[in-house]
Amino acid sequence: MTYVRVGGIDIKIEAADDMEDLGEYVSGPEYLIRLSTECPDPVRSMVLIHEIIHAVSDQYGLEFSEKTVRVLETAMTQIIRDNPSLLGTLQAVLGD
Repeated sequence: MTYVRVGGIDIKIEAADDMEDLGEYVSGPEYLIRLSTECPDPVRSMVLIHEIIHAVSDQYGLEFSEKTVRVLETAMTQIIRDNPSLLGTLQAVLGD
């Protein structure tokens, strides 16, 4: 996946070198999620979910605190990892 759609915005996802953090969400005019090439595989999914939650907060004017983003990141990662058939079930329910 190179893009994720949040609201009506397509947000590009790219790998980046020399980042201070493992991930970063950049709000318009060029919406972007950057993931550090230094990010280890087991953590990469958590970082991506974390940045997507920042994008949701931004697009819907929710103004989530960093603490709220981290709690939702941890919860969503756990739900997805512990329920491997969940994504397929959601796609079937949504008709995709």
